[in-house]
Amino acid sequence: YPSLAKRWETSTAVDGILGDFGPPPPPTAQTVPNDDTTTTHWSSMAAFDDNGVVTGLDLGGLRLRSLEPALLSDLSSSLVTLNCGNTDLPLTDQARAAICQLSKLEVLCLGGNGINDETIGDVVDIVTKCGKSLSRLDLRYNDLGPKGIQTLCQAIVDGQCEQLMCLHLEGNKVGDDGCQHIAEALANSHISELYLGDNGIGPAGAAHFANALATDTTKLERLFLEGNQIKAEGAEALAKALEGLWAKSGGTTGITLKHLYCDNNGVGKEGMKRLALALRSPTAVGDSM
Repeated sequence: YPSLAKRWETSTAVDGILGDFGPPPPPTAQTVPNDDTTTTHWSSMAAFDDNGVVTGLDLGGLRLRSLEPALLSDLSSSLVTLNCGNTDLPLTDQARAAICQLSKLEVLCLGGNGINDETIGDVVDIVTKCGKSLSRLDLRYNDLGPKGIQTLCQAIVDGQCEQLMCLHLEGNKVGDDGCQHIAEALANSHISELYLGDNGIGPAGAAHFANALATDTTKLERLFLEGNQIKAEGAEALAKALEGLWAKSGGTTGITLKHLYCDNNGVGKEGMKRLALALRSPTAVGDSM
């Protein structure tokens, strides 16, 4: 761990790796040694296990210009969570190599980095190589449209992502066509939580998810669709799919989907009631129209 701290401090001073934002200032000289490599100095950006090993690194909001493999090499067998959200980090060959060497990485956050349909291939490279350990991928507030979503979904299906259970895509440009690609991928993935708020999704997008749910082949437990416009038509399609699953199960074994969030979708009060009844839980859907 001391070598990690020294390596980052040296890189920050020499290469400007963090741009205008360096690591947190060290505590006063009266409380720490001059060669400050203690957990106190790094606690605002790092998480540690009981043995003092770094398991999480939060670089979110820092202005990262690059990320070299050597900067994370000491964490290759311990880092579980890496947050590079809102850093404008370019996913160069070096940056991808730095991330892909993390053999135990479970949570990767790349939100707010301007990733679009043309640059999603850089994320795909990471997903493909980290697929065996990655359980949560956060790409919220980027610029992904249907084409980029299709590329990502294909990688999730083909990349042996046995552990990927949670996918954040809020605030992109998924649209109805993107929903079709995601819905088709659900049957061949382990995704149980899907976040799609504020993505320009209409009734047709909701219908794609209804069709996927109706097949009873998905593992989806939580679906977040708030801030879209699925309207009453989309709500009806989802309700029918859920009602069909209950009928197929004989009304006793239950269904996989437990929570459906669709606040601010123009669904209307009756549509919300229908969805709540279809889920058989009055608190399982959002209550805003």
